[in-house]
Amino acid sequence: IENWGRVPALGCEPVFISDLADAVIEALPHVEALAGSNAAAGQVDKDYVKSFLALIFGSIMAFWLLLGPKLIGACKNYLSFNAQ
Repeated sequence: IENWGRVPALGCEPVFISDLADAVIEALPHVEALAGSNAAAGQVDKDYVKSFLALIFGSIMAFWLLLGPKLIGACKNYLSFNAQ
């Protein structure tokens, strides 16, 4: 990272911003070490079946949550109309 600076946030004390920036700078080497160890170990998600099933399940759940209440209401209206 080149040419960066700290910008004060609204409602924050300069001491808090400085401490937070120092904490981030101290944590960066640990994050880089973790990212490097995962890449070096070759840990790649190759469980395509699990990913595919999660995609299908998520799509079905989204469809049901989006249209479920409308379908239930339509069925109730249809049944109450036919009951008369």
